[in-house]
Amino acid sequence: MKVKKYNDLLNEKDFLTYSEKLNTFEWRNKRNFIVHRDNFICTNCKSEPTKFEYGKPVRQKTEKEIQEYKDSLGKLWFASVKEEYKEEYDPENPPWFLQKEIRIPLHEEENPVILHVHHKYYILNNLPWEYPNEALITLCHKCHQDLHSENEINVFRDSTKTTKAKILICERCNGSGYLPEFHYYQNGVCFGCNGEKYQELK
Repeated sequence: MKVKKYNDLLNEKDFLTYSEKLNTFEWRNKRNFIVHRDNFICTNCKSEPTKFEYGKPVRQKTEKEIQEYKDSLGKLWFASVKEEYKEEYDPENPPWFLQKEIRIPLHEEENPVILHVHHKYYILNNLPWEYPNEALITLCHKCHQDLHSENEINVFRDSTKTTKAKILICERCNGSGYLPEFHYYQNGVCFGCNGEKYQELK
């Protein structure tokens, strides 16, 4: 989805979902500032985000995986040479192309770490970026989900934060607006509440 300015989106649609508001220049700028301030790590578990290449989560291979990759190249080479040369093959002295530096492909990560910016509280009718910086922290998606599952996030009626709004939290995402198992589709937005975090005011 193309990132647009909030006012440009309003000119196109009468109503914007929370996930659409998170896809604006205004939120991207705010989010990037907070993540940069927090040194690009989860402030709770200190995990770093997974790298993505061509839309796929990837990581560096372990030493064991690198050796397995090189061994597989050696087996492919061995299978391709003529029979009379196979007797000359010495596993301790592999082919020249396995002795030099070769590009080791990245390993696809099954459980990627994705950084979120968490609102410590919400104010009804506030846009996601209309909060002071101290009200926002960087969390990995797992810590973000756990925090919403284990804690009640206050929702206030206005910026004075004197009156709490009574709301019905989305049961599907526990009020996080996000489902980590669907991170690969529309950034994992919860379709139970369209990323709004709650279903209705009581």
